Amino acid sequence: MAMSGLPQQNTWQQYTGDGTTTIFTYSFWLPATKDISVYVTPFGATPSPSADIKVLGVDYTVTNAGNLLFLGGTVVFTVPPPTASIITFLRTVQNSIDTTFSQAQSILGANLDEAFLVLMLCVQQNTTNFSTFGLQYIVSSDILTQSGQPYANLIPQLPNGYIWTGQNGGVIATLLEQSPNVGTLRSDLLQEGVGTNGTSIIGYNDPNNANTGQLLYTYLNNMPNFINQQSFRNYGTDTGAVNNIVVTIPGPFSLTVGQRITVKVNHANTGNTTMSVTSNYYTPPITFTTKNVFVKSPGGLVALNGNELIAGVHEFIYDGTQMEVLDAVARPAYYASCTQIAITNIAIGGVAVIPFDTVVFDANGLFVLADNGFVIKIGGWYTVTALVLWSVSGSTPSGQLEMNLYVNGVIYKTMDIAFTNGSFYTTSGSVDLPLQPGDIVQIWANNLSGAIYFFGSASGANTNFELTYHGTSFDT
Repeated sequence: MAMSGLPQQNTWQQYTGDGTTTIFTYSFWLPATKDISVYVTPFGATPSPSADIKVLGVDYTVTNAGNLLFLGGTVVFTVPPPTASIITFLRTVQNSIDTTFSQAQSILGANLDEAFLVLMLCVQQNTTNFSTFGLQYIVSSDILTQSGQPYANLIPQLPNGYIWTGQNGGVIATLLEQSPNVGTLRSDLLQEGVGTNGTSIIGYNDPNNANTGQLLYTYLNNMPNFINQQSFRNYGTDTGAVNNIVVTIPGPFSLTVGQRITVKVNHANTGNTTMSVTSNYYTPPITFTTKNVFVKSPGGLVALNGNELIAGVHEFIYDGTQMEVLDAVARPAYYASCTQIAITNIAIGGVAVIPFDTVVFDANGLFVLADNGFVIKIGGWYTVTALVLWSVSGSTPSGQLEMNLYVNGVIYKTMDIAFTNGSFYTTSGSVDLPLQPGDIVQIWANNLSGAIYFFGSASGANTNFELTYHGTSFDT
């Protein structure tokens, strides 16, 4: 075939997609449509040839390949490349030849042209790859890209004794050390000022507290004192009110799982408690979101409800949701207490459940008013404690009362039997027993003899009923 001369060509081109355009021009000559590789790299993605390459006939088609004038053509995408994507065209003629010149009939002008053409195409590709991607010295300071900026792969020649080194995301020329006491690198390492090369490269620098820079050997010598100081950086004194811990610390702090803080608490807590932390380590200081304070108990984490903290030093840790106090004594999980206030009469020989009706503490909702008792939620060992205030009346006030622990409507154990000749009297007792979920625990009174009995009376606070959970085992 009659063809004009092959001009010098750049075999690599790039474009930026706009999400609309599908037709892009390539300026180099292609012998066939298969001799071009097309890549589309999404915006912000790391280039990956194996992931970015497109498929001929599926993702794109090629026009004007094999023309006789060594002209370029177009690549037509099936779908427009995304906005801000990088589109790359690269001529990739295979480095091979299938013409055999050992046969005399093969030595024809057309065959020689074709063989030398393939060879020249490969040379052009290698030249493009080297000049575009190969690291090389600038032979003229006027070599610029079309945008007027130096090529990224061109570097100036260095004077004798210098090498290229990375610094702050860029490249600088560094003079190699010439003698034991001179040289840029050694002088940099001897700088002790805050933010200088000496403290940045091999020393220690705390810019948040404007400490003086230190060389490595100085830093190591001061390490024991440094460790001792660091141990107090997450310590502070509470300045808040009761049940509201407010503390400011000098060290860094963040609401991340495992963050610890030691606080000298000002007040013993009387109920649910919160904590607010401010760190002066940052400029300006940061006050973090107020968090509830919890404590571990046999039944799991529970909110503080009173008397878990004393006025003194406590350690806390953030668990991702709330602050946990690590050294406080928790009320046992599923602890509940109630009192009976209203006067209740029981006839001689009568048996009745004592109508407790005022809850003192019941964080887990165990007390059921309709049953006048506790309904168990977790199986295990419990301690039931009760104290009942009672009296008799009549012309000859005397009588005897039996107080019994009932489980599921059946007497479990007699807790106390008492006799009085008239004045207020108490029966009390404590029982350890295993209970199952759904068990109903009540205190019943049995009027064995005497006049009418009164419970609660004017001193209702003396009549109480408490339930404490110990876990799945209990050391009696």
